[in-house]
Amino acid sequence: MCALFFVNIIRIVSLIPVKSSQLQPMKRSIRPLVILSFLFLFSCHSVHKIVVPQPSYLSISLDSRGMAVNGSLIPNSWTLKDFEAAMGTADSISGTAKTGNVVHIYNKFGVIMFETPLNKKPSGIIKEVMFMFTPEDNGFDQPRNMFSGELTIGSGKISKNTTPEKLKAQFVNWKHCDGPSMGHWYEFYNDNLFIYCAFNDSDNQLIWIDVGLMANHSPC
Repeated sequence: MCALFFVNIIRIVSLIPVKSSQLQPMKRSIRPLVILSFLFLFSCHSVHKIVVPQPSYLSISLDSRGMAVNGSLIPNSWTLKDFEAAMGTADSISGTAKTGNVVHIYNKFGVIMFETPLNKKPSGIIKEVMFMFTPEDNGFDQPRNMFSGELTIGSGKISKNTTPEKLKAQFVNWKHCDGPSMGHWYEFYNDNLFIYCAFNDSDNQLIWIDVGLMANHSPC
């Protein structure tokens, strides 16, 4: 669209009849228009973000290697670019780097990604990924749908009906923290990842699972 605008400006200028005696004055008169056109074209390309299509289905696997999305292991640098290559571009973005995390929301998948700020600007680094299983008012925008894909930890699949006891059985070779001070939160971690699991007051319904890199985290 921006390029088409610029091409049309050139076409319009080329169609204007000009006598040789008028050429130099006209060059001076159209120079600002050409400069503005270049600036407009540059600004369009600068702010334009390439939208990566989302896959039709999302399969997540968490193990000692890290996080795999649809069979592809996300490098442990956890860049936004790597996540978007696997999951596509988020449906919406809320929050600002000036006030806190930039929140990338995937409505179709029920997934939220938190991009950490750097000097009050988006860093391009994902801090945590949250999978929503049950609606909750937790202070930031929610996806329209709950998690609809497949989430596997070890050899077991996770659903909203997974209990803390089932989770502990599936986290083979993971360390974990729980107890009265944690309330209905449970933390599991290995050398690469930490995982927070939040349950309802009866501990019989999973609300969300939040995953991040251990390199940026101190375990309980």
